Amino acid sequence: MVLQAGESPAGRDFAASRSDAIFSRYSKFEEAQAFYTDVRARVAKFGRHPGQVKILPSASVILGDTEAEARDRHRDVRSRQVDPFTAIVLAEMVWNRDLSQVDPDGPVPDLEPTPEAPKWIRGRAPLTQDAHATAEAWRALGRERGWSLREVVTHVFDRAVFVGTPAQVAAEIDRYVQEDAVDGFILGSYVSPAGLDEVVEKVVPHLRDRGVLRDRYTGPTLRENLGLCPPAGLGEPHTAGTRTAS
Repeated sequence: MVLQAGESPAGRDFAASRSDAIFSRYSKFEEAQAFYTDVRARVAKFGRHPGQVKILPSASVILGDTEAEARDRHRDVRSRQVDPFTAIVLAEMVWNRDLSQVDPDGPVPDLEPTPEAPKWIRGRAPLTQDAHATAEAWRALGRERGWSLREVVTHVFDRAVFVGTPAQVAAEIDRYVQEDAVDGFILGSYVSPAGLDEVVEKVVPHLRDRGVLRDRYTGPTLRENLGLCPPAGLGEPHTAGTRTAS
């Protein structure tokens, strides 16, 4: 299998022409749906059935017995994940310059990024294809919502897409799949001790009750269990109907 991550036009074309699955950072619904539509169109352009490439963004889940409790947990998790130092480091990966003198709890800086300069943080890929546009978008978000740099970074890098009760989270995961935003998710844990165990124990039963998550694996390989065709392109393409999360 070819599993690939890439969001640039070249990366999307590579996924469309050669990959079996593409990982993505687009986990917010509108962004995920736009990415899904674009990649599927590219897959068809290369003469492949759109279902031959699975689109799997990363996401995290934060649960509570009530929605209010889940929102409180989410705020706590985000504040611990993005401390002042982390906010500056993540911003430096966009600006590609030293921001150590910038107050993370102050406004998004008016400094311009320097993407053409040598990498400020070695060994890390840039976080955006257009640093200048990203910096301006961050400044606009900060002005619009009255957020500090740290608050903007926290929002931008938040991967806890699903926040709510187990039933609410299951319904939202199902919506993403049924409305062509994803084929499934790569679920990551967060700083809560419960982590993924809580998702398995509380969310999975709701997904199975909705008929959108299997209760057993039906094939011996990952390819078969993702519903992919054999490597040579043989096999039946996907048919219309209720979709299940991968």
